[in-house]
Amino acid sequence: MEEEFFNNTLVKCDNCGAQFDIHEEKCPFCGYINPYGAEEKYMEDMDNIKTNLSKLDDEQAQLIKQERKRSYKIILITIICVICAVGIGIFIQMLYYGRNNAHYAELGIYESDPIEVAKWNDEHLSELDKMYEDGDIEGLVDYFAKLSDDKDYGAFYNWEHNFVITQIYDLRYWGKSLEEDIEVGRDESFALHQLMFDILYYYNGDYMGTDMPEEDYEIVLKEADIQRDKVLERYDITMEQLDKMNTACCGDTGYVDPQKVSDYVDAHSDMFR
Repeated sequence: MEEEFFNNTLVKCDNCGAQFDIHEEKCPFCGYINPYGAEEKYMEDMDNIKTNLSKLDDEQAQLIKQERKRSYKIILITIICVICAVGIGIFIQMLYYGRNNAHYAELGIYESDPIEVAKWNDEHLSELDKMYEDGDIEGLVDYFAKLSDDKDYGAFYNWEHNFVITQIYDLRYWGKSLEEDIEVGRDESFALHQLMFDILYYYNGDYMGTDMPEEDYEIVLKEADIQRDKVLERYDITMEQLDKMNTACCGDTGYVDPQKVSDYVDAHSDMFR
């Protein structure tokens, strides 16, 4: 009955005396506040706020769940990537150590005994040092040439003077290849490209940022001069022509560019006949 009473009740405005529905927040005629309607509107707004807050809590909970799912996915993907990376690293290590173990096993030495491995390397490095101190460059070049048979490459590439020997070997290898190509009538362009790059490399004074000692540089420079003189004599090339070639084949950095060497040799085929 009370609810029905309020639904059908009219109130009189305290300001203008007009009658209007009790549920109105203000007098529709003069705008004066209706305490009953205003309170009812206030309570209705409070209920709406509570409802909206409840909905907001639900939406926030959903967002948190979604963020958690996304985080879990990212963590899972990261874990999988890490496992894959570790697995690949382990595989590479196993492959590397497997090969090293096979190499040392042929010599009666095992990777699991680092003292024996170090001892084996030290013995060979000492041998290389003695040959170097005795000035036996020929012996060292021959030593390097037989690495695939002697299986001493592990020690050799740990040796401080290995670069000078490999460079001398390289110069002689391409010089010999060029002579063989000419002798049997093969196309000598590839060997010529390689040899001319090595010759110009040292003729230009390139050092390529290596830590090669000055005395080693002088040793390999002598070999480069020998191969250079052979090429100049073989193709009747003057030092002036060599200077022009060196200038043309240097890149912006001032170092000899191997591609420019190949292009120059091909473009000046009349010079290399």
